[in-house]
Amino acid sequence: MSPAVAGAWIGGNIDTTAAVSAAGAIVGEEALQIATIVKTTQNALLGVVAVALTAYFTLKVERSGSAGRPARASSGSASPSSCSDSSPPR
Repeated sequence: MSPAVAGAWIGGNIDTTAAVSAAGAIVGEEALQIATIVKTTQNALLGVVAVALTAYFTLKVERSGSAGRPARASSGSASPSSCSDSSPPR
């Protein structure tokens, strides 16, 4: 396997950036550079995808009304004895 392909596999499949750098360095300089570029690109695109999914579900799914919103609990329905906290009331 060429160092370029090994770097792409390492960068795309290892979870943490530090481990990607260590594994790429073991294979060689070219693999280290490519693995780091692939991993950094993954990390950057993760934020973009998270924002895009948030926008999609906020603007399309919630406005369609098909799922419905969960009912809100009224503020007076919870009694102090029903709380799971065992600390005394203040």
